[in-house]
Amino acid sequence: VTMQFGIDNPSLSKELHAKSIVMRDSIISILSSKLYDDISSEDGKNVLKSQIKHMINKILKTGRINSVYFTTFVIQ
Repeated sequence: VTMQFGIDNPSLSKELHAKSIVMRDSIISILSSKLYDDISSEDGKNVLKSQIKHMINKILKTGRINSVYFTTFVIQ
């Protein structure tokens, strides 16, 4: 999975970059907990986006992301 985040505050980019390792680890943990049936449907992907957004926003201190966009999504 590759993704991009929608942000309102351009200065948030610095914090996103600085915390990228922590965020990637958290995203991997979320993805690892999912079964194929959990994320194969559009609704499942939307739930996953919501979970990722919530988790990222808990990590951030200077702002919030407002959306998650999957740019690549491969299920094996």
